[in-house]
Order: sequence, then structure tokens, then C-alpha cells
Amino acid sequence: MEQRIFSLFRALTLVCALSFISKSQAQGSTEHILRFKVDGITTTMQEKRCLESLMVFDPAMVVSIDRQYNVVKVKTLQELTPAQLISAMDQVGIVATLDMKKAEHTDNDQQ
Repeated sequence: MEQRIFSLFRALTLVCALSFISKSQAQGSTEHILRFKVDGITTTMQEKRCLESLMVFDPAMVVSIDRQYNVVKVKTLQELTPAQLISAMDQVGIVATLDMKKAEHTDNDQQ
């Protein structure tokens, strides 16, 4: 009798887990993209400092720095405010202003 109850419990647990996984995959996630106009990035060392100051918020974040056009583009799955990122860059001597912010829905399998 105990064996049947235990087997039934395991089966119900498995069904619940599979249901939860399929719902989370169907929902996907939101990728946040922010673009900043910057002043103060003229060397590779300043690029590195900028990158390190931003990656503190999300180590999986993608940061693109274009010195020629004075633009820093950030892609992250974390919902961060522009003020947080501007403050982080300011602490390493980079003046930044928000140029663009958008959120895009992505599927989990595209990450």
C-alpha cells in the first residue's frame, strides 16, 4: 500500500514539474535593450572600466561599445533602470545619457 502511494506521489510530482517547465518555456523572457550616448571613452582601458561597471548588474549582459560614434549599447534580461547604468558609468568617469530604451520578448530557446 505504501509503495502505491509513493509511486502515485512521484507520478504527480513529475506531472506538476513538467507542467511548470512547459509554461515557463512558453512564456519566454524579455530582453531589455538600452542605448546611451557617452563621453569619456577614448582608450581601451576606459572601455574595460565601462564594461566592468555595467557587468556588475548582470554578468550575462551583452555590452557593445562604439568609440567612433560615442555609443554604449546594453542588452540584458534583467530589468534595470537607465539611472542605475548611468550612475555606474559615471563612477568610472564616463558621462552617459539615455538615447533609446526598449524591451523585446524572446523565446527561451533563443538565449
